[in-house]
Amino acid sequence: MKTPKRQVLVRAWIIRHQKLLKITAGVFVAAVIGVQLWYPQKQGLPFARLAGESVARVPHNDIAASIQKKFLGANVELKAGSKTEKISLIKTGATPNTDRMVERLTDYPLWQRLVPFSLLVKQPNVETLDVYFDQPQLEKAATELAKKLLKPAEDARLAIEKGELVVTDARPGASVDEKEVMSQLSTAKFAFGQSDIALSTKKIEPKRSDGDIAPVRQQAETAIARKISISGPAGQTFEPDAHMIASWLTIQTLENGSVQLTIDDGRVAAYVEDLNNKVKTDPGVTNVNLLDGQETARQDGSQGQEIVTSELIDGLKHAVMDQAASRELTIKMQPVASAIVNNRRYSSSQKGLQAYVDYVTSIQDVHISLTQLDGERWVANGRAGDSMPSASTYKLFVSLVLFDKINKGEIHWGDSMLDTTVEGCFERTIVPSTNPCAESWIAQFGRQYINDFAYARGFSQATSFTAHPANHTSAADLAKYMIGLNDGTLVSGTNRDILLEKMGRQLYRYGIPTGTAGWAQDKVGFLWDYVHDAAIVHHPKGTYVVAIMTRGQSYARIAQITRELERIMYP
Repeated sequence: MKTPKRQVLVRAWIIRHQKLLKITAGVFVAAVIGVQLWYPQKQGLPFARLAGESVARVPHNDIAASIQKKFLGANVELKAGSKTEKISLIKTGATPNTDRMVERLTDYPLWQRLVPFSLLVKQPNVETLDVYFDQPQLEKAATELAKKLLKPAEDARLAIEKGELVVTDARPGASVDEKEVMSQLSTAKFAFGQSDIALSTKKIEPKRSDGDIAPVRQQAETAIARKISISGPAGQTFEPDAHMIASWLTIQTLENGSVQLTIDDGRVAAYVEDLNNKVKTDPGVTNVNLLDGQETARQDGSQGQEIVTSELIDGLKHAVMDQAASRELTIKMQPVASAIVNNRRYSSSQKGLQAYVDYVTSIQDVHISLTQLDGERWVANGRAGDSMPSASTYKLFVSLVLFDKINKGEIHWGDSMLDTTVEGCFERTIVPSTNPCAESWIAQFGRQYINDFAYARGFSQATSFTAHPANHTSAADLAKYMIGLNDGTLVSGTNRDILLEKMGRQLYRYGIPTGTAGWAQDKVGFLWDYVHDAAIVHHPKGTYVVAIMTRGQSYARIAQITRELERIMYP
């Protein structure tokens, strides 16, 4: 079979231009490799995706901040039988392996860059959170979750349905093994939003079955049939019906296993409370004006009236259970003092500032230390010396040792460290506040050495790197740090400039920076349910340092406290 003329011509052309084609192909491949060599280090690869979103050309620190933000919003919903319980992932003791996730999205080593078209092949995708756990906190969370997921068994009880006394069926309960909760949490793959975990349950049999209460049925029918009349203070008459009386009855298992009919005090008390709402007279309101914690005026409100509940409860119990007891009861009333409303104001003074700090640190788990660096030079402290988990504020104390080593020539900013340099590590430690570099320095310097270094510079033993289960510090020590950083007595020269510059652009600006009318150079910390912020604040009317450490609060609350502090200091 003859070869078509067109194919012959093409082959002939290729043979004549073979050298040109090889040169062209080589140039193209070289250009592809050149582009791959040019692609920036520490940026998201072209096809990199984080939680379904493209992070192409996004810098390392911005990816880290995005991961941290998504981690703070992640939660876990555990289901055990018919019960579910939701918890923030951070409260389980989890900490994100931020740098490792960032590396997966940015890693492009030299040998891969030399492979033609490898940039097109690399398509990293981080869809789940990479975390590690603090074991004691995980155990604590697992214990609490197991308690919340417990479904107690429901014992058989007596009730009225359609006018007849019937037995409400006993229902089994279900328990969850806290070890399984801990195992499931420690091995689960967590989404950036909500993760669902299904748990097995163990059946709990009710202590009291339907047959156990049959002997008391006749006694209950007699009790329910009794007519009870209650006279009110304004001539009213109240008569609990059979359904209501039946709802008060319950059975109790004795030590010998037998059951007896009893009255549930709580249900009778609920009925009396309902009566009280019908006959009581509400008291007025006593308004108390407080200035800086001291009473300045008072407007007394009127007294009210309410039922003497204990007496009526006892009367109803006897009327139901005691054949000889009276069933004609009279409500007895007693006076009720007026409610007190404290109207708090704070003067623009040292006294007013301290009074506000005393108040806010007494009603919530909040710790404050504040010092004005100019102007009136007011100082205010509330629970400032309490030692508590420092969260990421510990990195400030690690930085002191690092600066000392750099000043002595033992460490240099350009030294290699992890997948970057000492300078790059310090950037990550302060700006996105990731942990691997700081943890590496702790291992290198030694926990006791960091303690001794801090104590030698006047910090209290509330600051500790050997505390359990996490590093500790206090609001007073953080404020002391900020004072020494501001005036150069603690950190000076280039090191001071570097730290202040990074604190000025750290990524979590929701606390003190949001609350101030000026601008702040600050270091935040969040761990489990602890949220902290410590800052040098440059207000239009003056400069001050403040450390606010909290548990069970939020950055929004820290911002609110900051606004109130400035309202007092700079009206």
